Amino acid sequence: MEDLEDEERLLAQVRSLLYHILKNLFEEPDKERLRFLKEAFERLSSGPINPSFDNAVGRMRAALNSDGLRDEHYRLFVDPYSDDLIPLTVSMYVEGRNYSKTLLRLREALFRAGLEAAPDIGVPEDYLPFIFEVMELLSLEKSIEIQRDIFRDFIQPVIPELTKRLNEKGGDFYRAVARFLNAFLQLEDDFLNAEGSCYR
Repeated sequence: MEDLEDEERLLAQVRSLLYHILKNLFEEPDKERLRFLKEAFERLSSGPINPSFDNAVGRMRAALNSDGLRDEHYRLFVDPYSDDLIPLTVSMYVEGRNYSKTLLRLREALFRAGLEAAPDIGVPEDYLPFIFEVMELLSLEKSIEIQRDIFRDFIQPVIPELTKRLNEKGGDFYRAVARFLNAFLQLEDDFLNAEGSCYR
């Protein structure tokens, strides 16, 4: 029984790390963040999970040495005048506009989970990196049902279109991010359906 609890605790820590990585992949790639990502992907490469995920990790390790990542991040996610701007709010993918019913639904889900965004968060709660941060916390603390609801309602519907745009508009780094996102999506979906066997 104790071994099972240790395994479940380790699994929760791995999933929390993966969500922390995802959040950081969409933040400004400064030196400290890049150092963390290089260390994190090196850790992930130390033990095989499945061919798709392992391949995506390898691509990320190589892509983290790309040049011009800060400029590319600005072009894709910050510059309002960029023709290549990629939205990171769930509402834009689900309803085509920000501050929509999707945002209200997410706030309700956060309330059910006992969470509330800080007033000075600076982004709407359906901003994808914020949702990754929420899942990073939930994977350590809350029931699997809450995690499953947030994943299926606010993460899973967004990833296919987001990765399509990353592949179309991004360079080597963000195309590698797209591959990693797709591999993670399958892994996490399998986990939520199979109660963790896919990570073992």
